[in-house]
Amino acid sequence: MPEDYRAFVALTLPEALREYLQGVQRCLSDNGVRARWVRPASMHLTLKFLGQLPLDQVTAVIETLDKVAEDCPPLQLTAAGLGGFPHLQRARVLWMGIGGDHQRLHDLQQAVDAALANLGWPQEKRPFQGHLTLARTKGRRPLEKGVGDMMTPCAPREAMAFKADRLTLFHSRLLPDGAVHDKLKEWVLSD
Repeated sequence: MPEDYRAFVALTLPEALREYLQGVQRCLSDNGVRARWVRPASMHLTLKFLGQLPLDQVTAVIETLDKVAEDCPPLQLTAAGLGGFPHLQRARVLWMGIGGDHQRLHDLQQAVDAALANLGWPQEKRPFQGHLTLARTKGRRPLEKGVGDMMTPCAPREAMAFKADRLTLFHSRLLPDGAVHDKLKEWVLSD
């Protein structure tokens, strides 16, 4: 039995959005983008990466997130625009951007970050940039130059609206063919 979990806090995506993102992935692949694609079942909107979560702290994290979720109604968001980290010319990660209720998404991320800081997890120093990861490069090698041109035909013309109404504490297992995320606890956000 493990002594701790590799864990993170995220918003779970609705099935229709995961199918939409899978279509974007297929388009990118068909247009020559070579990367390791995130499985649709593993797609999420990360709010806080915890790293190692000791088993003896799981209950405290869940109780802390109970309070955050209690005060958070569902968010109306959109998925639109394609980009890369650190930038498209040297992308190691391809993503779809998040639109819609940015302020409430930012507020939720800040609430999660601050609440978990009280339990000892350092607060994020980088500004939060909500995104949906589509692919990663293998190893440290960035995607080939010109990936922006390959992405252009796949950029959706219209944003896809979705309701983010599930906050989840995930346990992530790293396997040879990619990460698998198991839910430790899920909260349904309601008005």
